[in-house]
Amino acid sequence: MLFVTLVSAPAFAKGAACDEYTIERLEDALEYLNMDTTDLGFYKGWDNPDPFRLQLVDSMMRNPLYIPEFGDEVIEVFSSFDTNFADGYLFLAKALDIKTRGIKPGRIVRRIRSSSRKKNVLVDTLPLPGKVKRGIKELLFSVGQSAYYLESAFDSLSYEDRGVLLCDAPTIWLETNEEEPPDTLRGYLLRRFGEDKDTIEYFKERDITVREAAYKIDRKKLLLSSLYLFLGVSLAEEQFSALDSLEIAHLPRMETDSIVGDVILTLDTEYGRLVIGDTVDNRYLGYFPFVVDIGGDDMYLSPVATAIYRYLSSVSFAVDLSGNDIYDFSDDFSFGSSLLGVSYLLDCSGNDIYRGASYSQGSSICGVGFLFDMSGIDSYSGIGSLQGAGTFGVGVLADFCGNDSYDAAIYAQGFGSVYGAGCLLDGSGNDTYTAGRVYLHKPLYSDRYRSMSQGFGFGWRPGTSGGIGVLFDRSGNDYYTADIYGQGASYWFAFGMLTDMDGNDSYTSVHYSQGAGVHLSVGYLYDAAGSDTYVGLHGPAQGGGHDFAVGVLLDESGDDYYTSDGIGQGYGHANGLGIFIDKSGNDAYMGRFPKWTQGAGSKARGYGSVGIFLDMAGNDIYNTDGGKNNSIWTKGFWGAGIDEEREDDE
Repeated sequence: MLFVTLVSAPAFAKGAACDEYTIERLEDALEYLNMDTTDLGFYKGWDNPDPFRLQLVDSMMRNPLYIPEFGDEVIEVFSSFDTNFADGYLFLAKALDIKTRGIKPGRIVRRIRSSSRKKNVLVDTLPLPGKVKRGIKELLFSVGQSAYYLESAFDSLSYEDRGVLLCDAPTIWLETNEEEPPDTLRGYLLRRFGEDKDTIEYFKERDITVREAAYKIDRKKLLLSSLYLFLGVSLAEEQFSALDSLEIAHLPRMETDSIVGDVILTLDTEYGRLVIGDTVDNRYLGYFPFVVDIGGDDMYLSPVATAIYRYLSSVSFAVDLSGNDIYDFSDDFSFGSSLLGVSYLLDCSGNDIYRGASYSQGSSICGVGFLFDMSGIDSYSGIGSLQGAGTFGVGVLADFCGNDSYDAAIYAQGFGSVYGAGCLLDGSGNDTYTAGRVYLHKPLYSDRYRSMSQGFGFGWRPGTSGGIGVLFDRSGNDYYTADIYGQGASYWFAFGMLTDMDGNDSYTSVHYSQGAGVHLSVGYLYDAAGSDTYVGLHGPAQGGGHDFAVGVLLDESGDDYYTSDGIGQGYGHANGLGIFIDKSGNDAYMGRFPKWTQGAGSKARGYGSVGIFLDMAGNDIYNTDGGKNNSIWTKGFWGAGIDEEREDDE
């Protein structure tokens, strides 16, 4: 399947979230506070800008009405992620302030296709069908171009810079329930690959930080490297998938080390070994940088499609055409993950199981990692920084269809940190998303756990702004469960977004969630359709902004049920901005502390906050004196609420 169009995409149109009537009602609510929409851009940036600050985050904090507008653009580009991911990927790169001028996916596709028609002595003499030879040529050309741009991206990194990143960057997202992580974590990945003690100590003693070294990476070249790999593998998959049963039956068979079951080919290239597996049930026991498997219920017990500079291939891919497969690796870095590299795992069909530790299933640090699963009822599980997680790079997990389950401890399911983006894209099916249950959120709680997942953006306080986390689910009755931080939330000059386009969905969380901005950042939850249930035990939640931050929850339609103790449903706290909008349906609202919910604000630092609550249609129920059906109210410093019984078709 080709994940790119060869014509320019149409200009993005303003979508339903930014419709004129909603803006008018928001203006009405502000008028009751003697404000207008310009007042929503009150100063929210006392911290001095740092080199990693994204223009997107600054724009949203200056003009919060841009948040749903940007959300509409995300919907435009990712609604077709399974047929045209390349345009969405370039959109994401622009949001990360990467200069994309001159990068044309269609031009890259034409170059790759042209390579398959050129002579290649290594490939032309192989006793294989023309389709397979063309696919191999496309793969080799793409890998070569990817490797070229990758090394160009790292040109400014010294030997010491690279060593520090290999030594220290993997420890960033390793967690422990101990009060202080032991220093022995530094260099743990180098020890795993047998690096000598003196070398590890040398890198640990360098006066170089991860952020200083990572800032030197040429992100445009990294983008080009990943595009060549992504498009090349996607094109080659079309060639291999076009094989008919007779052609497959006449393919050569052989045995090779570290693989149980016959293979069709092993080919040593200048970039590493390429293996083409047979239709039997293969077991991959050793690391191969490049794998194509024709079929069978396979087991991958080694970290295929994993790129680690110096210790594994810097460019890596795996393609599995069919079968109910198991991907199982107990160490960190596996299955579409990268560290100073680019990787791509593509599974075309079957009910698959993915099990990893940390840095797995579409994850990257200083690189790009893709995992695409095109069909089947799939299961994903692991610990941290996985299932669409990116730091100083991009991590994407895309699952096209099926009733899938996603389980992680922390930093997952659309997690983006410094100069990075993490995206989990799910096409259809009744899916289950779970994050938390492992790492306690001490000292605030002794019995609740951090999640930092499900569309979560995270910066390093103080002084290092965060990135972009996106969870996008196109359809299905879905279940989202998180503890603390998640479901369209963010922390420290970052942006987190959860978008669900259709289905009767259930959102459950404990704290800082469901459209929550926390400490100078932006969180957004958008649900387009369905009768949904939202339970946010403690706020900020459900359109809550805390400490110069912005939180927005927008639900388009359905008979919805909302529960929050407080600091939610349109609440601004500690000079924050909270916006809650429910456009239609007969809804029910429950809040234990009415002064902290449903259109309210608090006073701090000598001035107020802003909280806006809009229920724009339906016969609604409130269990507190915070709001009332078909009424208008103000409370706190400064909050306003409007509930109207407008007919949905007006």
